[in-house]
Amino acid sequence: MPAPELDALRIFLRLLPPGPVVDPAEVVGALKTAWGELEVAEEISMATDTGRRLEGLSWEPPMLTFDMERHDATVWGSSPVEFQPWVVNVEAGTAEVGRKIPRQMTALDRRIDVKPLVDEIASLILTGEDDARLSWSSDRQSVKVKIGLVIPNVGYQHATTGRRQRFWAALEPALTANGWEDDREQPFPEKVLVGS
Repeated sequence: MPAPELDALRIFLRLLPPGPVVDPAEVVGALKTAWGELEVAEEISMATDTGRRLEGLSWEPPMLTFDMERHDATVWGSSPVEFQPWVVNVEAGTAEVGRKIPRQMTALDRRIDVKPLVDEIASLILTGEDDARLSWSSDRQSVKVKIGLVIPNVGYQHATTGRRQRFWAALEPALTANGWEDDREQPFPEKVLVGS
């Protein structure tokens, strides 16, 4: 059976040096054009449509290898995207998929050690220093900690909330031991601390 698109892919790939494909766009285009002429394992019905991402293209004659993103992996806003490693034997005209590889596509918010922040802010309050993260009363007997400047609201809201809660939980005892107390009338997340 004639396979002109697959033949064109074979000729194109023979011109490439072995190893990682430096400019994958042309290879991907030729592969997508020839995809219908490849023998793909029966249980695999995945076509290389234009919305699917291919990564890690490598040419080791006669094998073209890459990872292909599955479209259904981000259902319900899930951040892990499933990739499948593919091996295309260009000479044999076959394509096989290996084991699925889940990847975390959205970077997880890294855990922050709040202790250095607590130590710094507590020191500033105890020594009465001015800082953009603090708003002192005119008599300097109370101070508002501007939590948005201490722990900015970036990334996931639940991560920011957790960081701020850990910060407050560590700051209050550090200041209470030195005669300061939390003004409970102030709503979270802004707090006013009152000195003795």
